[in-house]
Amino acid sequence: MQYIVDINVLLHEPAVLKNPSYNFILLPTLFREMEKLEQRKGDYRLQMSIRDAKRMIESVKNNNNITFITQDPSDKVDFIASSIGKDYDADYADNLYLSYAVFYNNNTPTGIVTNDILLSHKAKSLGITSIKSDDISKNSHLYSGVYVFNYDKTLDEHNEIYSNIYKYLKTDEQYNPFDLFENEYLEVISDGGVIDSFKCKNGKYVKTKYLTMENDYDDDIAPANERQQMAFDLMLDQDVPVKCLLGTFGVGKDYTIINYALQVQKLEDKQIIWIGNPVITRGTQEIGFLPGTQDEKLKGSYMVLADVIGDEGMLDYLIMNEKIKIEYVGNLRSRTFNDATIIVGEAQNYTIEQLQLIISRVGINSELILNGDIIQSDIDYSGLPRFINSLKKNKLYGQVTLTDVERSEVAKLSLEI
Repeated sequence: MQYIVDINVLLHEPAVLKNPSYNFILLPTLFREMEKLEQRKGDYRLQMSIRDAKRMIESVKNNNNITFITQDPSDKVDFIASSIGKDYDADYADNLYLSYAVFYNNNTPTGIVTNDILLSHKAKSLGITSIKSDDISKNSHLYSGVYVFNYDKTLDEHNEIYSNIYKYLKTDEQYNPFDLFENEYLEVISDGGVIDSFKCKNGKYVKTKYLTMENDYDDDIAPANERQQMAFDLMLDQDVPVKCLLGTFGVGKDYTIINYALQVQKLEDKQIIWIGNPVITRGTQEIGFLPGTQDEKLKGSYMVLADVIGDEGMLDYLIMNEKIKIEYVGNLRSRTFNDATIIVGEAQNYTIEQLQLIISRVGINSELILNGDIIQSDIDYSGLPRFINSLKKNKLYGQVTLTDVERSEVAKLSLEI
């Protein structure tokens, strides 16, 4: 079986090309689409995705399971008409993907790998197998918590879906055209930018709310971008007691989580439990056994609290008065945390056994919040992917992957290295 690769797969999960169990076909139309998207110079996130896709293509270009088609048929209109019908527009990339699949399928079983639900439905109507990138990468794929709808206003099908979403907002009827999980977010992108966002609740979509947070140590905290708006919405959703924020450095994971925990403490007087795990960071020297008390040993992992609060002395005061409690993951057995906001920082550095232990300690009127970046894992067997993929369908779990770096322009340069 061989699979034609859609552009959205290459941009959102290029690592699927590394799976040697699948044979992939990369079409000329895919590269033309990528060239068009490169013109959107102001879309930093898109340019990063294109760069990652190019690097992946370069790294697998000589693999036996990758086939490059270098030139389209001389008459694309005739090619599409003879493959899927004369009523299909020859300038629309999806129609070329479908036409190639039908053409090759006559001799070799050929399908399409796409995360585009409309292209998937069209393929199936033509008898073409359609799979998602998740079907290929399985355990290696990390659920993002956010489904991206690239809304093309020139397509009737897209317009119908978008208008129906708003139509069903006003009713109690279920409408879930993208088969989202409970608490999964929908990000609508059009003309190079985010124009809308929703969350799946009880089989239908609800608008993501623009919310702020407050605490005693700063002015009201507002989301800096669309994904942070989703993260604020998730944090403040009291129906979801297990929450996770993912993303690279500087996207606001700790900032959002800690400010939320401080607001909950102010309003409900809940204790903040910070769970630490003092692993050695890759690329640094071994420093031997750390001296001092448990808090001193874990200090490197929880100093981010001082960064958000703004004062190390204030952090020490809160710890001394047990408003914030620092716990070592190795000492959690037989413990139960009631009336608490439990935070797990750098969750990619925990094994699945440690994460199972942590979630089993969540008591009455408590919630568990994790943040992590699997790319920055300092251990060989991170339990975070399994933890996420096990819980993503559960209504008690919610997740947002943050994408926009909100630190300095200098900090962003590390993404170019």
